[in-house]
Amino acid sequence: MRGITQPRLSTLWMPLVILSIFTPALGGFSQSVVYESEGGGILDGAVVVPKTEMSRAGAEARARRFLSQHGRTHSLMRLTIASDRAELQRSIVNPVRSASDDAFLAAARQAGLPKNGIARLIALRGAALFSFRDSDGLWQKLLAGSSNPTILREGKDTYELLHFRLTRNAAALDDPDYLLDVYLKASDKLSSSGGVAITKRLQGLFQPSRRKINVFSIHIRPSVWFFSEQYPLVFPYVESFAVPDVFTFTSSSWLNCSYFPRRSSTGFSCSGSRFLP
Repeated sequence: MRGITQPRLSTLWMPLVILSIFTPALGGFSQSVVYESEGGGILDGAVVVPKTEMSRAGAEARARRFLSQHGRTHSLMRLTIASDRAELQRSIVNPVRSASDDAFLAAARQAGLPKNGIARLIALRGAALFSFRDSDGLWQKLLAGSSNPTILREGKDTYELLHFRLTRNAAALDDPDYLLDVYLKASDKLSSSGGVAITKRLQGLFQPSRRKINVFSIHIRPSVWFFSEQYPLVFPYVESFAVPDVFTFTSSSWLNCSYFPRRSSTGFSCSGSRFLP
């Protein structure tokens, strides 16, 4: 990684719903909006741009415009930019429909990192990180705030926010609610107490007055590799790329914690493998 640059002080694959929100935010740019999800104070979108415009400077300009337009009205945002639609898809969800860990890892190994460049803006509570990956490697820069918003500390534990997926409850038409899945990389051993603590902290950030996140799930592993349709086949924002072998992947610890405010007195439930109390 070529480092994170501090900002200047002056400054999924689901049925696609194309809304107008990106038109004013990214007006003047040539692009195709291929994915967008918005609700509960969260905004997530992805665009495909012409290959001639897939440069670091061009992607950063789009990210800055998006952040300027929506940063004050959303607690969590992401914009993904690519010039290749298939590479964009693999960087947002896992298109491989297989129950086999072998098939998943083989598909990830075959796909590899995006070859045509990819960029991401992720913003959380006023801090924003812009990431750009191409054949030269990974480059990151803070566009707002003073610290990396993807690094989350809770007590003695440190996590990296890798990915999130927002899904609207299709059954709730008049008063919509949302399901939010968040994927974290843990820097230390996993524990159920730590999982509940980080789940409580994060779910509290996404409770705007009207449209609430009513099912909130945290998925934690000690690496960037998750086998889920909601998670990228290949997570590209890493310094080095190495697909684990099947034994390493299946023997790794993992922890899932969910918050269900309407189902129990505590509202929290955790499950996993090889984690501490």
